[in-house]
Amino acid sequence: MSTGKIVFEEIRQIDKISALLLDQKELHVWKLNLTNFPDNASGYLDTKELQRYQRIIPEQQKNRFLASRYWLRQILSDYLNCPLHELQFTSGEKGKPALITPGIKLEFNLTHTGDYAALAIAIDTQVGIDIESIREKINTVKIARQLFSVNEIEQLEALPTQQQSNYFFECWTRMEARQKCMGLGIFNEKVADEQVVTKSWELDENLLLSVAWSDREWQPLVRFLEPGV
Repeated sequence: MSTGKIVFEEIRQIDKISALLLDQKELHVWKLNLTNFPDNASGYLDTKELQRYQRIIPEQQKNRFLASRYWLRQILSDYLNCPLHELQFTSGEKGKPALITPGIKLEFNLTHTGDYAALAIAIDTQVGIDIESIREKINTVKIARQLFSVNEIEQLEALPTQQQSNYFFECWTRMEARQKCMGLGIFNEKVADEQVVTKSWELDENLLLSVAWSDREWQPLVRFLEPGV
């Protein structure tokens, strides 16, 4: 896992940032605060998103969904220099969300936990991302035995109890990022660590982030961004 405090750049004008990404030199990771979104955000959802939004009953969960879909559309539309409502989404062969973008293959992946979401964006290489809050009151060993590799399980069980949660969620975010990168769920065939490049960071004491990308020859500068509000 990478160490040191990550500083997120606040971006208000995205044109210069997107130009760097379009040169394929960078992988962008956006941190999104799901408590911040405009009053008219629901007006930018498509029919399926709006129907899903209206079916959600808990107010907090409803607002988080709305914010995540709004910021996804806002950021992607800025990269592509097109209105939010003109974005068209589709699903890949294995169900992974994708953009219909003629002439450019803009790859993205979205994840969320609590009031935060993270969005990974790259060009011409599949990406996956996962963000998790560290939680203490779960049976980490039991879950690990169902989903993790033999080596990860052994390392987890060898750790003192007070250190197991951090290691468990590091392994979990890496697994999720790998699976999402290849368009697979956590219960599908496992993507081996050597099949993709996976990087992890600790955003603060209780928030872990992992990103995976499919082009093992690609060595991008990972740039951490957040939208100016």
